[in-house]
Amino acid sequence: MSRAYPLWALFVAILGASVLLARRRGIGLGRAGSAWAIASVLLWVCALMFGSAGGALVQRTSGNNPFAGIAVGAPLGAVVGAPLGIALSERALRKRWPRWAGLALSALALAATLAAVLVILRRLENYEQHAGTAVLIVFPLLSAAAVLGWLAGDRP
Repeated sequence: MSRAYPLWALFVAILGASVLLARRRGIGLGRAGSAWAIASVLLWVCALMFGSAGGALVQRTSGNNPFAGIAVGAPLGAVVGAPLGIALSERALRKRWPRWAGLALSALALAATLAAVLVILRRLENYEQHAGTAVLIVFPLLSAAAVLGWLAGDRP
């Protein structure tokens, strides 16, 4: 079995839950889509910035392989970037900042989904059967999880 199938299933489940929750709370799909798009961009920009900074810091201080700094900095940047993107989207569309509880749940949902992705990739590790480019579903999956957390924690 390819490692991408469980990731796709997780993405469909999170996306479906997000759509249902957005409709139940009266949040338009345009507003939720905007939050998802901006969260996606800032998730990866912050992950790149924090990962690069972490790698450079490890290399400079210990002279070791910078992978340890990247492995810590990139997820930390993702957890910072996605809620920031949601907050900026809300500020631009609604002229108000979202509630802290919604942003905290956004970061928590993203961290939990990131852990689930790592478990899926590690548990289904099979060197003879690669996931290939289908594993790129992780990119929209993580930001969709952040939006789901925001929708669960923000009051209408």
